[in-house]
Order: sequence, then C-alpha cells, then structure tokens
Amino acid sequence: MADNLFPRNTKQNLIEAIDDTPVVLIHGLRQCGKTTLVKFVGELLGYTYITFDDENQLAATKADPVVALYFMMATRYYLLVKNSMPFQYLT
Repeated sequence: MADNLFPRNTKQNLIEAIDDTPVVLIHGLRQCGKTTLVKFVGELLGYTYITFDDENQLAATKADPVVALYFMMATRYYLLVKNSMPFQYLT
C-alpha cells in the first residue's frame, strides 16, 4: 500500500496526535485519502480497523455501546466513521 502513496506530512502529524490524544478527527474532502491514511498509520501502530459501515459491528455497538467501546479501547482498535449516521444510531 505504501508504494502507491504520495509523501505527506499528515502521516507523521497523525502518529504524533495518536500518541498523546485519545480521539483524533480527520476531516477532508471526499476521495482525498482519509481512509487510506488511517488504515496505513493504524497498521504501522498495530491497531485493528473497524468501521460502522460493517453491519455486524454497528449492530453489536447498538446492542451494547458501553461494552463495545470498552472492548475497542482495551484491544487497540481504531474506529473509522465515514459520516454522522452511526452517532445518530447510538444516541
């Protein structure tokens, strides 16, 4: 994956932000590489990627959001939310 990426300063910025911040927001235009960046850095740091686009993950989180969040934090998962819809489901 790394061979196809243009060099960006954002990779190092994201790594530094993850080191001292529990939640990092990545915001940008469609198709600008947000998901690719998150997956790439997550793999480098040993995180596992999940998304609420996965219906099973969304259903499990809706069923018990506290347990789902605790599990994600305890096992070095990172979460990619592509839009605000999942938060509407959880509230």
